[in-house]
Amino acid sequence: MRIVLGVAPDESGDDGLALAAVMSRLLKARITLAYVYPPTIDYPSMGHVDAEWKAFLAERSDATLERARDILCREWSIEDVDAVSTPRASVGPGLRDVADAILLMEG
Repeated sequence: MRIVLGVAPDESGDDGLALAAVMSRLLKARITLAYVYPPTIDYPSMGHVDAEWKAFLAERSDATLERARDILCREWSIEDVDAVSTPRASVGPGLRDVADAILLMEG
């Protein structure tokens, strides 16, 4: 069994982390942390604004997932979690895509 949890770059998702941790223990399920970020447009610009925006999004994604992992480890002693980030215009469809990909992988 797998729990897919969307994480946010602030403290608004801490309750979700706690719920996922409790559910993981009760159901003996693995947690996948998912960060959904806005897609970028691959259009060259003179100022390289798109490249800077992509770098910012990647940095924010990494930091967000690392923060969530840290909370699960420090507060819940859960160290073995998966993490994924995906570009989507909306969080809901992005989380659904992550869950669908996991279902395909696990068969």
